[in-house]
Amino acid sequence: MAMCSKRPARMVASFPGNEPQRFVANYRKAGGEIALEYIDAERHAGHSPDLSKTGDMFERMAVFVHRHIKVV
Repeated sequence: MAMCSKRPARMVASFPGNEPQRFVANYRKAGGEIALEYIDAERHAGHSPDLSKTGDMFERMAVFVHRHIKVV
């Protein structure tokens, strides 16, 4: 049985943003179209956000989906 005492190399993030921003950047780099939207709302564990602060986000989401989904 072989044992290794080395710890795995620590990954250093070269991307300055957070995880959603990194995902969006990589998705766009791969040729995808994506939008990242933030809702200015308080967060409470176990509770839904106050959707009254979303403005026209759902309308913009529907337009985005309609543009990319082929309906037959």
